[in-house]
Amino acid sequence: MATTHRNTLLGRINAIPVTATFSAGQRAQLRNAYASEPEDVCLATLNANPTDQGLIDEAVSRFPAQGAAPTGTTTHVDVSEEYQLKWTAIPTTLPTVHQLKDFLLTAPDFQIPLLDIDMETVSTMGLEPAVKQFFVRSPDGRHCHNFFARTFVPISLVPHKGTTEESHHAYWDGVTGPTMTPFKDLQMNRNTSDDTSTGNDRPDWRGYYFPKDTGIDVRSEEKIPGAPDDPTYELVKKLEKWPEGAPYLLAYSAVGKAIRYHYIVHARNPNNGLDYTLFSVGSRFNFDLPSDRIKASFIVRNMFRLLQDLNELSTGIPRVPSPLNRDSGEIIEIEYDKNFVVKKINQKALEAYKADGEKFKERLNHIYSLIADRNIKYCDRKVTLTTTVTKKENYIRLKLQPVGYVSRPTDRNGVIRWLWCIATALKGLHALNIIHRDIRWPNIMRYLPGDSKMDWFLIDFTDAYIPDYPDPRKLGGKKGNHSPHVNSFPVFSSS
Repeated sequence: MATTHRNTLLGRINAIPVTATFSAGQRAQLRNAYASEPEDVCLATLNANPTDQGLIDEAVSRFPAQGAAPTGTTTHVDVSEEYQLKWTAIPTTLPTVHQLKDFLLTAPDFQIPLLDIDMETVSTMGLEPAVKQFFVRSPDGRHCHNFFARTFVPISLVPHKGTTEESHHAYWDGVTGPTMTPFKDLQMNRNTSDDTSTGNDRPDWRGYYFPKDTGIDVRSEEKIPGAPDDPTYELVKKLEKWPEGAPYLLAYSAVGKAIRYHYIVHARNPNNGLDYTLFSVGSRFNFDLPSDRIKASFIVRNMFRLLQDLNELSTGIPRVPSPLNRDSGEIIEIEYDKNFVVKKINQKALEAYKADGEKFKERLNHIYSLIADRNIKYCDRKVTLTTTVTKKENYIRLKLQPVGYVSRPTDRNGVIRWLWCIATALKGLHALNIIHRDIRWPNIMRYLPGDSKMDWFLIDFTDAYIPDYPDPRKLGGKKGNHSPHVNSFPVFSSS
């Protein structure tokens, strides 16, 4: 293949580990620089550097400011984060089934400003003019070097593909992976022979919204050329149950280099007798062509932009209770139904608290009663608090409402609204001398669709401090189990 030496060199650069003297930014810049070099230059570089140290020395020499893009006389500012927010922006309204095809085929309504060195890379990618115009030379020093190097350079590179389905994975994932990287809270799972949790009834690949995986995802079926099975048929056949509340599902199919994007609706297909019907979006893309890979990333981007809202529409509840296992030995189980969350705290969890079970209940009852009596906004509410004693276990059962889910704000307006909700809650709590002490993302929920304009609220007052009650916990847990402030002792003003 014509790009063998370049791909070999880029692979070696990608594999060099980041150290205190060799940053991820320097590695990305070195990879970006060689992505546009001729084959003979890449071969000469490989021959001259039998070990990685020579490549590291070159990166440190060429790009001395770690993580910073090369600069000239103009003051350069990397605004990658700003443009990644544009890349991941959720549409103001969810498209209907009839609007979906046009939405998915819509290219970004902005251009990526780049440095001169990155524009030189663009000129060597072999892109069609319509695709190349997505990248523009920065007129004022504001550029997206990091976004370009981490997303669009990897997408445009055509990896080698072997003769088996598994040897094609990097070839197909080279578009979906970099496209989804800027999105927060998205994860991917591939059904391979190495994954014992997957099977024949699972899609070959799925990208899903992690905090609330209701089964609504972007999924794929992939085959090598000559394979007997039809991937589009398998996309529908493997749908055992339609995710509750989903107006449609998003997918793609691949046969070697030919990739096509689809959406699936819950309507019986008279042609195959299945309960779901698949529709295709646009024409097939040839993943051997850098232009087609970039254009395909635009569709994938639009699919991921819809994923959070689709999950918010779903009324599905997590299929399995989520046990929170802490290193102190305590187990806190969360059970869900459509109206309540039930928190079960076992005996080992109670032993982590200074007070016994009854005093623990008394303190929580007092906190939640104050919250309800004073109508403190944007906090969860206690429904019941009971003790259950069986032959096998002794635990406290705290029933709460409303039901929410973890959802971080994705734009400036969302951040402002999120801050306002939590600040309002804290103002009310602090007026009652209630100090939460464990504010972190798992303890900030968002209301389900239809509740309070999708605002955020604060949960989990298990570790809250309130005067006249014993300090609730002695913690020695792992970092990340709680906010650092959970071990602090509040000091109240006497004024």
